[in-house]
Amino acid sequence: MSADRPRPIRRGPVLRAAVAAAVTGAVVAGAAALPNGGGPDQGPAPVAADQPLVTEQQAMASAKDSGKRAEVIGLRTERREIFAEPDGTFTAREYTEPVRTVQGGKWVSVDPALVKRADGTWGPKAATVDLAFSAGQAGKPFVTMRRAGREIALTWPYGKLPAPSVDGDTATYAEVLPGVDLTVRAEADGFGHLIVVKTPEAAADSRLARLDLGMTTDGLKVAEDATGAILAQDAVVGGTVFQAGKPPCGTRPRSRRPPRASRARRRSRRR
Repeated sequence: MSADRPRPIRRGPVLRAAVAAAVTGAVVAGAAALPNGGGPDQGPAPVAADQPLVTEQQAMASAKDSGKRAEVIGLRTERREIFAEPDGTFTAREYTEPVRTVQGGKWVSVDPALVKRADGTWGPKAATVDLAFSAGQAGKPFVTMRRAGREIALTWPYGKLPAPSVDGDTATYAEVLPGVDLTVRAEADGFGHLIVVKTPEAAADSRLARLDLGMTTDGLKVAEDATGAILAQDAVVGGTVFQAGKPPCGTRPRSRRPPRASRARRRSRRR
């Protein structure tokens, strides 16, 4: 499938009164179905080969025999785990963000720390999307994200980027304009980007009045909703593959916190 033509992503004006202003954005994976797999909201969950699939009946039998809860491994997902309890009920634990992903046929914990790859790009050690940050190559996007055979990429509009400095989950491209840095942060299911305006002189640069990031896609239809959020939907089966909310202006980078487990839901299904 051929890639769509480049198109701009328009962002609002930078706060000019601030000495250190910022414009933030984040793109995360949605819940589209994989090709050949169900409806737009019920794509198949990743499957790991390192553990046998345990059904609800098997987990319940184990819990009753051992007197200890047993996980229904066959229902494990990136954000959820379900346990059979010795009393004949099931408990579901759900997380606000992905906590695991499948790599090499095994479940592994999400780890957004960046590592350098053989092609020179940087990517997270373990994430639910295929994410690559540029090493500063000319003519290449500064970030490319893929999921389920679909791709979205963003390019910087003002020339070649420098090689980034990398700290943990964040790559910083210094002085992309005089007094301006571009930082890109890997997340469990996407990425965030931040334009840091470091001086009043940099804030007066007319190029920051409206910053148009180039965007290319493959296998996606991209639209902007009434709130300014961007939705990238699968061009074949429908459903949102990637989404990005309208970024606030003049905000600071948000701190990363570990995903929180939602309150466990208890189902009184007895076996």
